[in-house]
Amino acid sequence: MMESPDLFDAYIVMGPAFWWNKEEPVKDFKAFLSASDTLDKALYFGVGKEDGNRHSLKRFVKELETTTPKGVRWKHEEFDDEGHMSAPLLNNYFALKFIFSDMRLPQAIMDDFSSEKFLAHEAGIMKKYGQAAKQPQEIYVPLALELMKQENYTGAVTVFRRNAEAYIMNKYPQNYVWLAEALEKNKKVKEAIKVYEQAYTLSQETGYGETDKFAAKIKELKAKL
Repeated sequence: MMESPDLFDAYIVMGPAFWWNKEEPVKDFKAFLSASDTLDKALYFGVGKEDGNRHSLKRFVKELETTTPKGVRWKHEEFDDEGHMSAPLLNNYFALKFIFSDMRLPQAIMDDFSSEKFLAHEAGIMKKYGQAAKQPQEIYVPLALELMKQENYTGAVTVFRRNAEAYIMNKYPQNYVWLAEALEKNKKVKEAIKVYEQAYTLSQETGYGETDKFAAKIKELKAKL
């Protein structure tokens, strides 16, 4: 990072030997931070509590605490009952979880939902990480169902539509049923019919098993037009 700062966006540092040569890396890092006004990086430092390197790492992190350039996201963790050889498994897991934590939909957006803020966040993660970036369905579906309970059907449509688009390759009919239900509640009957027809087609293709139910719902909605 110090020698080629444009090469990577994130770094995982595990049980480093920062004691080397009278803690030369600590001194170099201090100078690097002082010369950097802005540094758009994610840094994760992990070490086992039984690792002798943890003390020099603490001093290294201390420099980051006192001189943190703008844009830096960082975290330092120590793992109980782990040494130099056993900590990397935990380090990798928690490091990756931290580095990609900005992909997760912020709780503030879920608590005070607006379609604009939701879509802006989703567009942001796709711009940063690629078009395949998305939330787990454990985020989309409960959020949209809660919006349905709140009778925020427009918001529910936004989230269910994003869920269906993000997981289109799953070919899961229920993704379209949820969206169709929200559209129907939002008085978008024609669009709801089209989405139910998508669920019907997928159910036939995948053997999902509820084609009769979907066909009946399509017939019911068409009768309302």
